[in-house]
Amino acid sequence: GASAFVNALMNLMLTHFLRDSFAQLTLGGPVEKLWFTKTRRVGAALRMMKMHPEKNWTVESLARELGYSRSSFADLFRSHAGIGPMEYLAKIRMEMAAGLLRSTPGLSIHLVARRAGYGSAASFSRAFKAHHGVSPRTFCERLEGKGAPRR
Repeated sequence: GASAFVNALMNLMLTHFLRDSFAQLTLGGPVEKLWFTKTRRVGAALRMMKMHPEKNWTVESLARELGYSRSSFADLFRSHAGIGPMEYLAKIRMEMAAGLLRSTPGLSIHLVARRAGYGSAASFSRAFKAHHGVSPRTFCERLEGKGAPRR
């Protein structure tokens, strides 16, 4: 089990490294900006979004923080994370909001929306329902025992 996982992980890392190295060499880019540097920068973006999901992040602002153009950062993020930066941020926000609703009964939807980075309770409720399949109010009611939680 563990050795198969490590082997698969090493193959994946090698594939990414070789692909990025070849692309940089054939496109004339600097060799020092290889896979490890890029991965570290994507990791920094992930941490920034996790630590401050309430910030008004955009692809442009994240790219600027990390020294990339908007399109380069979006492509790099997608190649490493498998989804776009804003999709990832939405997932973080929705999981954080669900955690707040679970851990803090009675917390207003408006306050949860603000902490999760939404400007209005209405836009938050729409996004929450799209992600979790139920409105925040229904989610809370189910947590209180008025219905069995479903996903």
